[in-house]
Amino acid sequence: MEYPLKKDDSVFNATVPDDVYFAQIRACFGAHPVDLRSYDGTKSTDQYFASWSSDISNFSVNGDYSVYLYSNNPDVAQPIRFSINFTKIHEFTVKRYSLLTNVISVIEKNNDIFIEEQRQREIVRTSDIVEQLQILLRENSTRVREGDGYHHDIQTLIKLFTAPQDFPEQERQEVAQYLNSLHVLVDELYEAFQSMTFGEDGMAHGYLLHSKSPKFNELHYDLEKMFEYLYNPYFRAERVNYHLQRLISEGVLPPYVSLQTDKLNLQLMLLARLTKGS
Repeated sequence: MEYPLKKDDSVFNATVPDDVYFAQIRACFGAHPVDLRSYDGTKSTDQYFASWSSDISNFSVNGDYSVYLYSNNPDVAQPIRFSINFTKIHEFTVKRYSLLTNVISVIEKNNDIFIEEQRQREIVRTSDIVEQLQILLRENSTRVREGDGYHHDIQTLIKLFTAPQDFPEQERQEVAQYLNSLHVLVDELYEAFQSMTFGEDGMAHGYLLHSKSPKFNELHYDLEKMFEYLYNPYFRAERVNYHLQRLISEGVLPPYVSLQTDKLNLQLMLLARLTKGS
């Protein structure tokens, strides 16, 4: 839609269009008070400097606040009074934001059509959990947007299910139990995409990836740095060793874990332990 108010001057009734005059108001009242090229919005070779703004106590003068504009031209001896009227500014604002009403209506209509189309398009089901997650990752790009929505969570789930899992027997059973619990979250993601309903609070089983158990409050900073190390390939490993040792000493991670441990294994084990404590 072409902008229809480009030349409109019905609000301020100035010698320039309302948009230009509003820019002049902004300039005079704080945005650019020492770089004014005009006193009324028209182009000028002079330069003006604005005084501090003050309210208008003289009711014979139309406006609410005013400034005095001082010219660098010595032929302009007297300062020029520039006033603003809040009612006019409000009218100017409403008139322009009202243009968005039609745009919003079209967006909402198109969004409703898109949601219904996606609901009618059935997502493929498969018993292979990694393949199912890869399907959901593609659906996330289509139904939400590439990189947004649950993109990061789905990628994390794929990494967890494809981790090497070269653990001792005790940890192997522990992570197997955790991975089995993640199937519920995958089903929940499937239903959310199929029905195109995404709750503001996220998935009901989202805590399986984002544990917020108060049990680990005292280790919050250590966990934060550990996950930064796990998720950010540019995070320097030597910065995290202290926090890793803290988690080992508190029993969150087993003693044999080190910075040489495979990152996916470390992430899997850490999430399994955090969820167990939730």
